[in-house]
Amino acid sequence: MSFSPSDVFQGEIKNNLFIALIGSLAQQNKLNDIIATNQLNPERYFGVYFYVQGQRKMIIVDDYLPTLNDQMIYAKQGKNQQIWVPLLEKAWAKFNGNYEFMEQADNNINQLFQSILNNNATIFRKTDPNSINSDVVKLRIMLQNYLDNQIPFIIKTAQNTNNDGLIINQYGIPYDSYNNVISIHQILDVDGNIQSNILRLRDTCGDDSLNSGPFHDNDLNNWTPEIQVQVPYVNDLTDGYFFILDTLLLEILDSVIAPTTIHQNFRQSRLDILNDDSTYKTINIEIPQSNLEISIGTLKYAKYLYPPSDQCRNTSQRETGIMKLFKGDTLIDWKKTSSLNEYDYMYFNKVLAQGSYQLWVKMKWFDTEVKDYTIYINTTTDVLIAQVAYSNVTKQREDLMNKQFKALENLNFQTPNKLSYKRTLFQFNQTSFLDDGFYYHLFDNILKFRADYNFTFQASGLLMLSQIPDQCQIQNAYSETGQNTYLCQCKIRPKLNLSSCLYFFSMRENEISSFKPTFLYKYKPN
Repeated sequence: MSFSPSDVFQGEIKNNLFIALIGSLAQQNKLNDIIATNQLNPERYFGVYFYVQGQRKMIIVDDYLPTLNDQMIYAKQGKNQQIWVPLLEKAWAKFNGNYEFMEQADNNINQLFQSILNNNATIFRKTDPNSINSDVVKLRIMLQNYLDNQIPFIIKTAQNTNNDGLIINQYGIPYDSYNNVISIHQILDVDGNIQSNILRLRDTCGDDSLNSGPFHDNDLNNWTPEIQVQVPYVNDLTDGYFFILDTLLLEILDSVIAPTTIHQNFRQSRLDILNDDSTYKTINIEIPQSNLEISIGTLKYAKYLYPPSDQCRNTSQRETGIMKLFKGDTLIDWKKTSSLNEYDYMYFNKVLAQGSYQLWVKMKWFDTEVKDYTIYINTTTDVLIAQVAYSNVTKQREDLMNKQFKALENLNFQTPNKLSYKRTLFQFNQTSFLDDGFYYHLFDNILKFRADYNFTFQASGLLMLSQIPDQCQIQNAYSETGQNTYLCQCKIRPKLNLSSCLYFFSMRENEISSFKPTFLYKYKPN
């Protein structure tokens, strides 16, 4: 059985994302990794591989497909009567429960990518300064890289923000829709100079009859004979293929969606945490070689992947989680999540040196949740991953506190001359949300001078309390960047028995990686 994007025609159900992904898999020759049955057997069964909690499972369906007036209701047959798309869609519907639930699943990009590719999705927004950054050259390079390396990816058009009720944009392309990029071409003039760059796309519904932009199929003003021979031009309004200039694609683009790990043959190392107790888990990771590109993450699974429960989820509740990567006592990176979704994840991509690392992970759950998650590592080689067992929570908390404090020192949190500091572990009662933390204690050893220590810092999600209320105040709480700005004034007054300042840091909320203190201090005779 051969596979081509030309066979893909979306039906009456709203599963544009799923259809676009399998179209890209067909374009990148990746469907043989998913479809177990290349042709219907005498029993007329069809097998498809999906991933359940990271484990490859076969879903088997027969070839009975929903029809109305002898026409398929959902995904259509290809022009040459190929039925692999309707069968693959039926398997996906069975995996999700039924066709209706399959339509709901189309709203969760990461669930789709994890279930089909065993990989998270990365969404590159058009305005993302670290990727496309509204730059047509960066966009073209990104897309060409995916095509050259046979990486499945999807492009999404922007939503209609004009409130005019239209469903297609000014070039006749549907708003808020997923499309496949087939190829990128250079249009040359008679002297061999690059005149423009043009992309060949495919609409998943197989209908490009409404396209009205430059180089649409019937645009004979632009499709001169000299240009037609430079690209695979076909004037067919029912095949879904159409061309668009790269500048116009950038104009109507919302995002590019691709797997988080772009290696063609990555390996996954994983560790399942079952019936989690919402305490920090410590994971040892052994990196076997230097300069290894690696994706490290956690994944929580949707409830439908488990046996039915008689309890319903409160969708107003947010689940939270945090993970921190250490090498020795140095904090390498951290991520956190706060989501309403049952299917949620955190990850970061790194290039790591050879050696031992520790990953600290903590999840918060609600009573109705299945308290399971997976820690995974995607890279091109095998990675040893193992959980460290602690005999008691106090030892675990103490180790984390020491790592946090070392992270402060590594970020050049320098105290002025004559000012000492120490830290002490503490624990609030269990009913408090400040369940973990440590003191940061500034004190003057000389006690002969009045001293004012003024310092400011920004930190994302940091919770800090002072021994004396007016010693440390929040100047700007929860700004648009998610950071708090603190102004702390430590006053040493020996005559008033004020010889130190004591601050409390919550480790649950404390994200040391963004801790940026600035000190100003002065002494006066006592």
